[in-house]
Amino acid sequence: RKRQQFSKEVEEYRALLEKYPKDPRVYSALASTYELLQQDEKAADTYRAALALDPKAIGNPTLRGHLATVYVRLKKFEAARAIYEQLIKTQPTQAQHYADLGQIYVQENQRSAFLAWLQRKLEATPSDEVLFNYHYEEMERQKGAEATLKYLDDLSAKHKTDRKLQEAYANALLSHFRAAKALVILQTLADTYPNDLNAQVNLVEALDKSGKQADATKHLIKITERKEIPADVLLGFKRQLGMRYLDAKQPELAFPYLFAVAKGARNDFQAVVIVADMLAKDGRDEEMLPIYGNILTLKGQ
Repeated sequence: RKRQQFSKEVEEYRALLEKYPKDPRVYSALASTYELLQQDEKAADTYRAALALDPKAIGNPTLRGHLATVYVRLKKFEAARAIYEQLIKTQPTQAQHYADLGQIYVQENQRSAFLAWLQRKLEATPSDEVLFNYHYEEMERQKGAEATLKYLDDLSAKHKTDRKLQEAYANALLSHFRAAKALVILQTLADTYPNDLNAQVNLVEALDKSGKQADATKHLIKITERKEIPADVLLGFKRQLGMRYLDAKQPELAFPYLFAVAKGARNDFQAVVIVADMLAKDGRDEEMLPIYGNILTLKGQ
């Protein structure tokens, strides 16, 4: 029954093409229906016709992706590979294109060739975060962690001023419990970009993972003293500080930070409850009114 329905749709789209012979949307819909009928040669021809009419339109990447998928099923791997490589150039942040390209190499039993392609591209564009992450995962899968980190160390040494690469390499080190080495990189970046909030936050994480919690806390305090931070972001950092001090069994140091969060954040029930409990224990009833107001607001949501 479905085949009959799809065959009927084919006839309807063909009729539409008689009226609108230059509308790529009709060609695309017809090609999609051919796919449902498992008529991939016709689907490929029709997608190509759509692209010929619409080479620069917004739908172009989607059409090319559909055509590449059909080529893969037809085992026309070179044609599919050319499309995915072009899509990676035009949409470099779309990780799925790398996955699709990789599957071609897998079907050809040439996974090592895919890694070599990724390495050539990464060495040409080391700042590409999506490419870095995909290469990192693929190399670790094929070569193991030690070989991957050694390769990234060499690449990092070649591009010492490339901030994105240095940050990505540091994150790879942290994920493999090489916090001391990551700390050196992230400390350098924090010193180089003192006004960049992300660089300072990354340093806090590295200090924590290096076992330097006291230094991490000091640096987090410095972050909360920055005047340019938006109020909601600032409350997030104050919350981190408050919870740090609570974990360290220093409630007197935690209180001012968590009190600020309880008063200023409308969706942090945990901070509100913690502060209300601390105030109740100290008999500071008069200070609990704004906190109770937040509790009632949260319960009403």
